[in-house]
Amino acid sequence: MDFKVRAHSIQLTDEDREYAEKKIGKAVQKILGNAGNSIDVEISNLDSGKGAPLSRVKVNVFVPHAKTISVHVDNPDIKAAIDVASDKIWRAVKRVRQKRRDTRRNNGPTTMDTDPTEETFSGEEDPLAISAERLPIAPLPG
Repeated sequence: MDFKVRAHSIQLTDEDREYAEKKIGKAVQKILGNAGNSIDVEISNLDSGKGAPLSRVKVNVFVPHAKTISVHVDNPDIKAAIDVASDKIWRAVKRVRQKRRDTRRNNGPTTMDTDPTEETFSGEEDPLAISAERLPIAPLPG
């Protein structure tokens, strides 16, 4: 698994880098494993000059043969932003993985429960069957 942490307009400590790699890397690795995945984490400072600076954490997960999963979180505390991004990316990756499993299961061969050689028509109408009779349509008045 390829893991990259980049920082824009902020000095990122080694502790923050390791924390991001530990939290986000474990979340993705738990679901997808190590095969061919790439994770880009971008941490930036959104300082507008008014009030407390805001940290933004963007996470992009590139999964082979699937869409790129992207998440971003804004929070004043870097570690809190990394925690929230980790939770969001974990849910998103899990959702994509579940969709892929569901489509694989639904594309298999279909089987019928009834025997095609068995005749089911008894000559009488089924009382639970829905009749499809045509109703005359008249133009609306006015």
